[in-house]
Amino acid sequence: MALQTSGAISLANIQTEFGGANPKSISEYYGVGTVPASGTISLSHFYGQTAQAPAGSQTFTASGTFTVPIGWTSVTLSICGGGGSGSRTRAGNAIGGGGNRGNYSYSSVAVTPGQQISVTIGAGGASVAGGSYMNGLAGGSSSFGGTTMPGGSGGLHSSTTYNGTGAAFSTPDGRTTYDGGYIVYAGHNIYGGKAGMFGNGGAGAIINAVGYGGGVGAGGGCQGNHTTYGSGPGGRGQVVISWG
Repeated sequence: MALQTSGAISLANIQTEFGGANPKSISEYYGVGTVPASGTISLSHFYGQTAQAPAGSQTFTASGTFTVPIGWTSVTLSICGGGGSGSRTRAGNAIGGGGNRGNYSYSSVAVTPGQQISVTIGAGGASVAGGSYMNGLAGGSSSFGGTTMPGGSGGLHSSTTYNGTGAAFSTPDGRTTYDGGYIVYAGHNIYGGKAGMFGNGGAGAIINAVGYGGGVGAGGGCQGNHTTYGSGPGGRGQVVISWG
């Protein structure tokens, strides 16, 4: 039951709501909800507060700020960087590589109720323009406070590195995503992007088609012919915070 929003609040009222070992000082409640972590505390800081917010989650698809819900001292963090873009190759090359998935993490993070934590979402690697054959571009880093996950590497235009072969990828939180797979063109393997923590890899493409973009955190597909069409871009990163 939340504390009152006006009038007198006693230490006994606060202890009933938030607990405590028969506190002798209000400083026992530094950092609770919107109470400052140090310095002067006013009893009015406790107006309307409750011991713990309901369980929930918040997904960041763009950079912003996360405010830790009242009463929670740890959250579960799912985070990935942006995927790398696919390479551009040509029919004469034996291999065209798809982009790599962004680095990822699934972990418990200690927090302070009311704390504001900066969140950054890494961009996917940009498509490699048509008209040349070259490696893909890396994705950007995503971060949550001091936890940072770099983006995935761009695909290599004549290497098996970062190729997405269509295999399943078991994410650390128990889901499944899939590589972009590959196609055969003029006897050569044109690969898709690697599966990401939150999305599938982009498929490869040939002739008059742009390489397919990767899903969230996944690599983009290779463009497998020397034409005006670009490779598939990597998918953006993502941060999901849950509590309870």
